[in-house]
Amino acid sequence: MPRYTLIVTAQPVVAREAEWHRWYDDVHLDEVLSVSGFQSAVRLHSIDPVAELGRWMALYGIEADDDQAAHDALERLKVAPLTTSPAMDFDTVTFALFRNGAHRP
Repeated sequence: MPRYTLIVTAQPVVAREAEWHRWYDDVHLDEVLSVSGFQSAVRLHSIDPVAELGRWMALYGIEADDDQAAHDALERLKVAPLTTSPAMDFDTVTFALFRNGAHRP
């Protein structure tokens, strides 16, 4: 199990949602997972019509030995040559890095 989780919220540009999904599923996830330290990814869709965080959230699992190594992985992601999409509404992007706590299957 990854020891850290990067939580990202983001939304597509209005009327470009299908394009955004194709880019996210077919390009973006693989690019993020190619960055050293990133081990897993899952994208979640809110079914709460008044969700404060927006409709889409991604959880990226990071394997790192300590907090500094997790931050280093995040810095590698920030400078990685990731493909962007005009279907992404970059004004909606937020992210936060968490150390994982207790886990039960």
